[in-house]
Amino acid sequence: MNQIKTHIKNCVIVTLLYVGSYQVVAFVIDPLQMYFGTLTFASLVFLPHGIRVLSAIFYGARNSFVYIFLASCLVFLLNGLPARTELTQFLQLLANASCVPIALVILRFGFGDDHISLSNVGPRTWRSFVVLVIFSSLLNGVMQNLALHFGGTGINDFSLLITFTIGDVIGAVIVFVIVQLSLKYFHAKGRR
Repeated sequence: MNQIKTHIKNCVIVTLLYVGSYQVVAFVIDPLQMYFGTLTFASLVFLPHGIRVLSAIFYGARNSFVYIFLASCLVFLLNGLPARTELTQFLQLLANASCVPIALVILRFGFGDDHISLSNVGPRTWRSFVVLVIFSSLLNGVMQNLALHFGGTGINDFSLLITFTIGDVIGAVIVFVIVQLSLKYFHAKGRR
């Protein structure tokens, strides 16, 4: 019973962070991009990718997939995905939830479990997190483009792959910086 409560609590935390960061993108970053004429189907600063990566790091690939899939469904219900077929929307939900867990499993297979883990944090761990961010961003760009293509949405723009990747990387870096600054602040506050 305690495991179920823990999973529910973790899912709620991830969902709140994911939905909150998505709302910042939808109502602050995307309007700014529209104002400057650079908005396509992908944001250049996609903060939720940082939440996806942190979710996978903290909760593991399987749990992260479930938490992010549910959070993505809630985002879809709140915001919708205009100009996309139902199949495209479903494939994009799967891509959102699976890009980081797949990247994490592949990288752990190649480099070992201890490199991309919080069990022994060191400089190598942070480099591994950066590799995870970049690899999962590339994977997400490919998967999102495949979802648009095979989902029947009439978008054939290869530059979206680059836009998804850049937006994911920049968004994840911003989230990581916010987390790092928050941890430093609370650590300094705890010393007093």
